[in-house]
Amino acid sequence: RDYIFEGYYIYAGIVSLIGIVAFLYSLILKSAKLTTYQIKSITIKNKNVYDLKMIPMNRPLRFKAGQFAFFRFHNKRLSREFHPFSISSPSNSYEIRIIIKSLGDFTSKLGTLQVGDKVSVEGPYGEFTIKDKYSDMIWIGAGIGITPFIGMTKDIVNEKYSRSITLYYCAKTNEEFIGMNEFKKIEDESKNNFKLIQWCSNQKGHISLNDIKEITKLTKIYICGPGPFKNSMMKQLKRNKIPKENIYKEDFEFK
Repeated sequence: RDYIFEGYYIYAGIVSLIGIVAFLYSLILKSAKLTTYQIKSITIKNKNVYDLKMIPMNRPLRFKAGQFAFFRFHNKRLSREFHPFSISSPSNSYEIRIIIKSLGDFTSKLGTLQVGDKVSVEGPYGEFTIKDKYSDMIWIGAGIGITPFIGMTKDIVNEKYSRSITLYYCAKTNEEFIGMNEFKKIEDESKNNFKLIQWCSNQKGHISLNDIKEITKLTKIYICGPGPFKNSMMKQLKRNKIPKENIYKEDFEFK
């Protein structure tokens, strides 16, 4: 008591009140971002890639193409934890689509999922979205990092973007490419605003910024893929003195 300064109890009360209000706010905010979906279809591609489509059981999620959300699958054989995955649907689609590659740990058990399983969805989160539909863009997707670009390409047609977008889709083998029919259809429908470049590293070697520069003028650049791939591209962009404000990348990874 000798060390309690005058007005201590008022100060402690204010700090406690701020903490309680902050907790309640975060609780309410999280509840506002939480909704429930049901698995409508499950398509397995290349034996280890799961293409899930879900429909809302109450209110649909409002999101921008390229964002991600946290998903909890109500299946007895899967953990009760929420896990982050990119949304592969166009902006504010009624259905939510996510494409997940089995890489280990949680994702290796996705084969137990069934049509009709409930899914709690919290989100959306992330800033990996189209910032300016009037600017030319280069999109670089490697492996399963192609998933956010699937919904973003559909926005090109739906929202009638007026600038050119070039998507470099990189995979190790031809068998690992997913969604190629969708990309090619959008390329046909976009009236030359969207160009797809398929890059198989087993045939052409790992793509470099020099390879891209030979084909496309460097503009605003979006990158999504495995950590080593992104790190390599970021180093090359830095060496070429590409302004940071012209580079957008998706940073979370999950297995």
